[in-house]
Amino acid sequence: MAIHEVTTTDVLQRCEACDDEHRILIDDLEVGVVRDQQVDGRLVPMPPCPACGAVEFLVRAPDDEPEHPSQGSFGHLHRMLVDELHADLVTRGRVNAALRDAEGGIPANLAKPLSTEKRERWFSKGLRARRAVEQPVAAPEEGRQ
Repeated sequence: MAIHEVTTTDVLQRCEACDDEHRILIDDLEVGVVRDQQVDGRLVPMPPCPACGAVEFLVRAPDDEPEHPSQGSFGHLHRMLVDELHADLVTRGRVNAALRDAEGGIPANLAKPLSTEKRERWFSKGLRARRAVEQPVAAPEEGRQ
């Protein structure tokens, strides 16, 4: 499932299985997945698709991930949206209890927010991975002067 937009209140998600688009409240999301007594703080489990029941996870980029090879592509923008959503959830304290220390604190290196430069360059009009469809420029009519 890909996310296409992140607002202050919700996330626009498209289901890969059925192409249904739906909004998920940020308050319904949490960073971290626990399985077999292991916890992964890079994952954000998404709720099941309301149309088909498919379940997927968003994965924050590793700290040492190189720059995306296709700058400006949907994959590049999506990666940054996931990282920013993950960081926002951490900032809001929406973190699985298994990731917190004994005092309830959240590790400082858990989130990987976008830099101000990247945010301004790629998301100056909002956190969206979709670009407006450009209309083709009409060719001049032949014989017209």
